[in-house]
Amino acid sequence: MSLKPPGNAFQRVSETRAGSSLEAEVAAEQAAALGRAGQKVADALRSYRVAIGTDDHATARQAAIDATFAFLVQRETIGLRDHRSVISDLGIPAEILRRLGAAPKRF
Repeated sequence: MSLKPPGNAFQRVSETRAGSSLEAEVAAEQAAALGRAGQKVADALRSYRVAIGTDDHATARQAAIDATFAFLVQRETIGLRDHRSVISDLGIPAEILRRLGAAPKRF
């Protein structure tokens, strides 16, 4: 009996090596943009937590909702559809998650 590496892992390595420099640059930019969006979420959540119980709570909450929504949509556009680990790692509160996609009052 002979052993061989799993086909999927070999294909991924081959495809990565065979990719053009443009594909590598696009992937690097996607990763950098996702990192910036994640940092915006972390900053907005920090401000939200500081603002709890103050007059700025609603504004900080909406900023956290907007940053989180943009981050999760950006993840989905590049194929990262499972958000559970990111939600856990960033400590995104249920109050923020419940309001994702809801339009704020405009009047």
